[in-house]
Amino acid sequence: MDRNTATIGRVQAVVQGSDGKIRLITPFGGVLGFGSRLVAVPAEVVTLVGHFVAATDMDRAAFEKAPSWYGSDAERTLAPDEVTRIGLSRR
Repeated sequence: MDRNTATIGRVQAVVQGSDGKIRLITPFGGVLGFGSRLVAVPAEVVTLVGHFVAATDMDRAAFEKAPSWYGSDAERTLAPDEVTRIGLSRR
């Protein structure tokens, strides 16, 4: 969800780049899931709001400008039992 409480997409994967930064991979755009593309959202711009992940420091325009994510050999997908910290927020 973004600042306007619009659902952007479900997190499909959590990856760590060679730079050590964590990114959440989520679909963006399209209609009803068709025509969407994957984008990598930096973990530092999101917070948890209930059971949603909110992009509190990344507006819709930034999502539209974000490059499509295709994966990279320099990234690794975090295992389901690995822990990463994301801030909590309240609306």
